[in-house]
Amino acid sequence: MTAKELQRESALYLSRYQIARAEVGDIEKRIERVRSEMMGVKGISYEGGDMPKAQFRTGDLSDYIARIDDLIKDWETAQVRAVELMREISETINAIDHNQARRVLMLHFVDGYNYEDIADMIPCDVRTVFRYRAIGLRKVVIKCQF
Repeated sequence: MTAKELQRESALYLSRYQIARAEVGDIEKRIERVRSEMMGVKGISYEGGDMPKAQFRTGDLSDYIARIDDLIKDWETAQVRAVELMREISETINAIDHNQARRVLMLHFVDGYNYEDIADMIPCDVRTVFRYRAIGLRKVVIKCQF
């Protein structure tokens, strides 16, 4: 495996937390969608008079509760997985012996900042951020191999 491929593999390994966090967000959106479907207005009825009246959803409440319950269980599972991944990835990054590389990897892979923002925080040039990233990813690869 080439050095670039090993760095790519390390980046994928470290990206797992961001993916888990996105999964939690997706489940939260699904919960909100189900809640709004149940609580929202179904449509406007013009029957029975000249004034339009709102028609509320009359779906089975037990179906709604079951759907919400399943989604909340999925959300809890996803939350636990995200926290475990954050801990594992933070430990991996904290084991790196290069301060700036460790900081760049933590800011990007755990905190979710883009490289331009990281360059402003450190402060340095974006190319320097990528150099620190490459150093850090090489150290993660070395740690993963042994």
